[in-house]
Amino acid sequence: MRKRRRPLVGPIDSEIRACKRLWGANVSQGLLGQLQALVETTGISVSAGDIQLLNGRWYVTHSGLLRLARRKRCIGIETVAIADFCSHP
Repeated sequence: MRKRRRPLVGPIDSEIRACKRLWGANVSQGLLGQLQALVETTGISVSAGDIQLLNGRWYVTHSGLLRLARRKRCIGIETVAIADFCSHP
């Protein structure tokens, strides 16, 4: 006899649904746990394009950083080029 799953409702569940819709239902439970923690602690959103799954890791997009900075009432975002990651010296 198969167990019935409860329907996904609420903000975290809608983000999990968006994740599965974009990257497939086979996203690992570990990644889903990480996503849940990110949504709970930062308010980041898959459906808004704040975060991307690349090579099995979560990356915050540029627009995601801007939305996060606005929510946290930051007055600016400072960036620094890291030479090891630059193609030109």
